[in-house]
Formats: sequence, structure tokens, C-alpha cells
Amino acid sequence: MSSVEQCLNGLWKFHHARNPDQTLPGFPDLDTADREGIVVPGHLQLQGQDRPQYTIVEYQWDGHESVEPGQVPRRHNPVASNTTGFTPSEFDLTDP
Repeated sequence: MSSVEQCLNGLWKFHHARNPDQTLPGFPDLDTADREGIVVPGHLQLQGQDRPQYTIVEYQWDGHESVEPGQVPRRHNPVASNTTGFTPSEFDLTDP
């Protein structure tokens, strides 16, 4: 890894919403100090958020919401908003 690259693996703050209408306006500019952490890279469902979706199982909206091709489900369509930070001055930009 060169001096102008930074690994983004680690603990990120995040917000999990059941659907797009429940996302937080202004995220990630909000104070995230009290937000849960999620390991990146990772899989939200394997870290206790929502439930895994398997290809041999119906989607969560099947039988609960009529979704036509080109539409998206409104009741259960999980959205995860993730944020992390770093300080650009940590990089040595003089290294070619």
C-alpha cells in the first residue's frame, strides 16, 4: 500500500432503517457518537441487523406488498447508512 492509500477496514458507525422512509435526514452529517458500529468489510445481516436473504427463499415483501416490475417495496426494503472518518493530513502527498 502506498503512502497515499488508506485501508478503510474497521469499525464504521451506521444507521439501519427498515425502509427508505425511515432513514435519517442529514446522515452522515449528524452526530454519530451514539450510533452502533459495524465491521467493514462485513455483512450487516451476519452482524445482527435484519435477517439474511437466501436465494431459495421468497423476498421479505412477497405476500405482504404488491410490487410490480420497476417498483420497489416501501414497507420492508432495508437501508444501511454507513460513515467513517480519516484525516487527510495523515498522508504523505510528496511520495510519488
